[in-house]
Amino acid sequence: MQLVGGRRLPSPAAMEMVAAQTLRAKKSGAMLAKRPELDLLLRLAGTSQIGEALVERGYKGEGKKVLVAAGPGRELARLAKAVGGDPRLRTLKKGRPTGDDLRVVERAALVAARL
Repeated sequence: MQLVGGRRLPSPAAMEMVAAQTLRAKKSGAMLAKRPELDLLLRLAGTSQIGEALVERGYKGEGKKVLVAAGPGRELARLAKAVGGDPRLRTLKKGRPTGDDLRVVERAALVAARL
């Protein structure tokens, strides 16, 4: 899980595709960081530098924010049940990926390729 912020956030479709990159990288031992939540933040920010990722996508207390949760289905179902009654949280509709979504995903993949 990672709380992501920023003036303009990637769409849910883009975040899902980038989260899938992180999950694949975790399985193969090719993460950008030691922890998957930091790997996700780095990929969403399109950088390998944690300081830059925090400036670009770190939550700063104001502005838009999204809690991204990714993992095995059972764990996500348990999380959804636990927070289901919280009025501050809602599930975002994914929709079809746009050209901007694909650029975010490509940038995330290229960060890993440069290492």
